[in-house]
Amino acid sequence: MKAIQVSNVPLIAVVAVANMAFTRLLSVTEARPFVNEAIATSLSPGEFIVNIRQNNNTVLNCGSCSPARLPDEDTKDTPLHVKPKYQLATARLEALSGGPEAVCNQCVMIRNAIQTRIVMVRLVADCPTCEDRQIELTPAAYNALEGSALGFMSFVPCPDSGASDILPWIGLP
Repeated sequence: MKAIQVSNVPLIAVVAVANMAFTRLLSVTEARPFVNEAIATSLSPGEFIVNIRQNNNTVLNCGSCSPARLPDEDTKDTPLHVKPKYQLATARLEALSGGPEAVCNQCVMIRNAIQTRIVMVRLVADCPTCEDRQIELTPAAYNALEGSALGFMSFVPCPDSGASDILPWIGLP
């Protein structure tokens, strides 16, 4: 991490630069300390503990999963970052089971450690600055988990775009 000074206000910035054929991802990330696993609620089958961070990208790109497509797009050539239907996440794809080929554009269910909030997101890019058990969420998804620094993640089938259990894309703040 690199500390920078903007208008006499210190900011912590994590700049991840992914030089890919389809995107250049620059992000400023708010990171919270990893909470001791011992205080977390026990895992359900198929879940694993993740450290949750908020991705404050001003321009959201697909990164390593580009050119990505979502079901129900009205134009088959519309990339994911133009008109997404789901909230999005990035993670260290190589650390996940099966690697990038198996997890790109898959949906994951994330619940906060005290099991009061659940959100479903789609993995759309690699996060080279993330540790093995970290995931970055769009601001709306992060806020839906009440800013929890610790959570549980499991892969789930992506629902139809009209499903009520998915957090819809509402854009960046």
